[in-house]
Amino acid sequence: MLLCAPGLWRSRAKMASFISVPLKKSSEVDLVKPLSKFVTASYPEGEEQSEYLRAVEELNKLRKSALGRPLDKHESSLEILLRYYDQLCSIEPKFPFSENQLCLTFTWKDAFDKGSLFGGSVKLSLASLGYEKTCVLFNCAALASQIATEQNIDNDECLKAAAKYYQLASGAFSHIKDTVLSALNREPTMDICPETVGTLSTIMLAQAQEVFFLKATS
Repeated sequence: MLLCAPGLWRSRAKMASFISVPLKKSSEVDLVKPLSKFVTASYPEGEEQSEYLRAVEELNKLRKSALGRPLDKHESSLEILLRYYDQLCSIEPKFPFSENQLCLTFTWKDAFDKGSLFGGSVKLSLASLGYEKTCVLFNCAALASQIATEQNIDNDECLKAAAKYYQLASGAFSHIKDTVLSALNREPTMDICPETVGTLSTIMLAQAQEVFFLKATS
């Protein structure tokens, strides 16, 4: 694997060069205390309250698994990230984050900050679940690009896997491009601004198409 533009990695195989995206890093957040406080205030003691409190504990553990440790470039790691993202989507309408009743601040670093081609702030802290969702989805896309770049393109099944993960990355970056400004309601770091993720989406889609070309000509 060869280092190319700052923050991006290039894998070289045959005559093809493929780019992957680094992961964003997040500070630790305790989800249990504020969410449990809301649950106990909103639901009477009993089985329903206990069930919600257990769910809060599991969500906190899931965040630590998804964001609190280095992730292998493997499908199992991507599944953990995607599961956490799905859980965030699930709880968003059930808790009054938008009403500022829950004191939860999420801090994320710019993925391209060190020697960045894109520049931008080092990190951004927001009391916004939409911000957390956006950053987690960015990591889903970034990890998918890394998994794709690790594939052995001399192998037919690996070529199919690479194309799938590049397409997944492209779709995730495209979704961020369309939703990030409304999710944050303020200026994002440069790695997740619409122009950056739009460019990354285009690159990932082009790489998926190149993989299909390699498969067709092999």
